[in-house]
Amino acid sequence: MDIVESISVLQTVYQLANLSPWILDKKTWSFLQSRVLELYTTIVIIGSSALMLYSLFTDDILVKASDNEIGQTVDSVQMVGIRMAHIASVLESLIRKNDQKKFYDDVKEIDRIFESSLGITINNRILIIKERLNELVAALDEVNLTAEPSTPMRTRMAQNHSGHVFSPKRQQESNIENSPLTKLVVIRNIYDRLHSQSVVINHCFGVSMLINVGNDFISITSNCYWIFINFKDFSSTVIDFLQIACSAIWSVPHLLNVLVLAFICERTVHTSVDMALILHRINSNFNNDKYGSAVTQFSLQLLHQKLSLTAAGFFTIDSTLLYTIVGATTTYLIILIQFHLNEMKPNT
Repeated sequence: MDIVESISVLQTVYQLANLSPWILDKKTWSFLQSRVLELYTTIVIIGSSALMLYSLFTDDILVKASDNEIGQTVDSVQMVGIRMAHIASVLESLIRKNDQKKFYDDVKEIDRIFESSLGITINNRILIIKERLNELVAALDEVNLTAEPSTPMRTRMAQNHSGHVFSPKRQQESNIENSPLTKLVVIRNIYDRLHSQSVVINHCFGVSMLINVGNDFISITSNCYWIFINFKDFSSTVIDFLQIACSAIWSVPHLLNVLVLAFICERTVHTSVDMALILHRINSNFNNDKYGSAVTQFSLQLLHQKLSLTAAGFFTIDSTLLYTIVGATTTYLIILIQFHLNEMKPNT
């Protein structure tokens, strides 16, 4: 199945959410420019920005003293964060629209190489980079470089008589296609292309991931602080229970967003590490200079071309991100609690 065909339903969702200004031609499975979608996205960006600015710079109940002032402030901070994350995601998708189209075109070319050179048909799903890395790992695991390069009988006879190699063109092409060394070179080429696509992903969605993760962190911290305030003044009423439950439930989507993002990126990067481990365990005849050189070059390529999915280069998105967010949330929560307790002390 074509990569664009496999995401046709997801593409419709992207269009409704203003995350893709392209329309899908289902006859050729290609992206076509749509001025209507671009105008729709522009209107949404302007409207969302105006709404956010209006809520920030107008007289609001948040600036008035009340019994729920802290809770209202927490809600306001979260709403501003959500609006900023939405605007950033939509704006970046509009600015990087050509890069998004090029990404799918390059993935199509990678799938063509998989099928023509390795005989592998990609079953396209959501995890585009990881699925292709998994196929590369499986293909690399089948490479065997222990056998000496075989010379056809007719070639050996020609060598014995004249010292020159004269082999039929068809047989020569067959030997090249079936060569384990050639297969290893193809795998290297595909990995290089996949690494380039990971750079494109960082380029297309880096700012969106940065702001969304930042919004998740602020929302989790704010809700934890609000839960502490409710527990401090807890009086076993229905309203107190509902406020604590609502804050906990509101934190779940933000926590899941970070968990899913970190898990997917971590597993994708870990697949490239598996490839390096398999390469070092590959059966190879290192007495053959070509085999040894190919393995060494691929090993150096994996060493210097490490997959890394980042949030606009500010931090790497992997499992360590969860530890960082937990530590930062705890630190800021302690600071907020100390400020709150100091404000509650009577003036002396």
